[in-house]
Amino acid sequence: MLLLKRAEEPAKGSFGLPGGFVDFGETAEQAVLRETREETGLVVEEVRYLGGWPNLYPWRDVDYPVLDLFFTGRAAAGQRPHAREEVQACVWMRPEELDPATLAFSSTRAAFARLRERRLPATDAPPSLHVVLVEPEIHWNTGNAGRSCLAAGAQLHLVEPLGFSLGERELRRAGLDYWERVTPRIWSGWDAFEAVLPRLGEPFFASPEGERPYWDVRFPERTVLVFGRESVGLPSRLRERYHERLVRLPMHDPDLRSVNVSTCVGILLYEVLRQWQSTVPSP
Repeated sequence: MLLLKRAEEPAKGSFGLPGGFVDFGETAEQAVLRETREETGLVVEEVRYLGGWPNLYPWRDVDYPVLDLFFTGRAAAGQRPHAREEVQACVWMRPEELDPATLAFSSTRAAFARLRERRLPATDAPPSLHVVLVEPEIHWNTGNAGRSCLAAGAQLHLVEPLGFSLGERELRRAGLDYWERVTPRIWSGWDAFEAVLPRLGEPFFASPEGERPYWDVRFPERTVLVFGRESVGLPSRLRERYHERLVRLPMHDPDLRSVNVSTCVGILLYEVLRQWQSTVPSP
C-alpha cells in the first residue's frame, strides 16, 4: 500500500491515501488518476471500486459532511513516488504491518478493514527480521544482500537515493535468478522509513564506531538490521541519534576500515537466526 504522511491539517502527521475531491465534469475514477499523479507523480492503472463511507471533513472551523469513495489501483512498473504539495512523505507498507490507528479519518479505517477482508489470507504474517540498506551505492552488494535475505526469511528495504538502477543487469546477476522473489521495499528517504520503524521491530545499526561487538548483542524476536553506504557507512546524524544501538564486527587488522557490506549483512542475519534457534527448547 502507498500511504501519504499528511503535512497539513486536518490530521497532520497521520497516514492518508492519495486522493482529493472530484472536479466538475470528471468521473470518480478520473479523479483517482489525476489526484494520485498530482500528489505522488505516479501513473496508476487497474482502478477498481472498493467502497464508500461517510465522513466529516473539518476545514476552517467547519465540519463538512462528505462521502469518501475508495478505489484500489496498481502503479505502472518502474515508478517511484515523490511527496508533493500537502504530503510530508510517501511510504510503502504491507497491509499486515499497518496499525489502523495511524490512519486519518474513520472512513479510511473502514476502507482499510474491507481491503484486509478481501485480500489478506488468514495465515499471512509480517516478517520478523528486516535488513535496511541506507543509500546503497553498488548494485552487486545489494543483489548479494537480497539473496541472503531470501535465504534467511528477511525483508529487504532500500532507502533512496540509490547509486544504481534496480533494472541493472549486475544487480540481477548478483541475486541470480532469485532477485525477482526478493521484492525489496523502496523508501524515498530515511524519514519515510523511520516513520514505520517502530512497527517493524527493534533497530540495530552496523558501524565500526559501535562499542558492542555483534556477538554481545541479544537480538529480540523482531529485529531490524541497518547498514550504511559502501563508501562512508551510515550518515553521521544516524550514528549520533542511535549511538546506543550501534554494533560492530570486530576486525583483527587495525588498518582495515570496514568489512564489505553484503558480507556484514550475511554475518548479522545468521547470528540473529542462530540466537533465535538457540532459544528453542530441545525435544
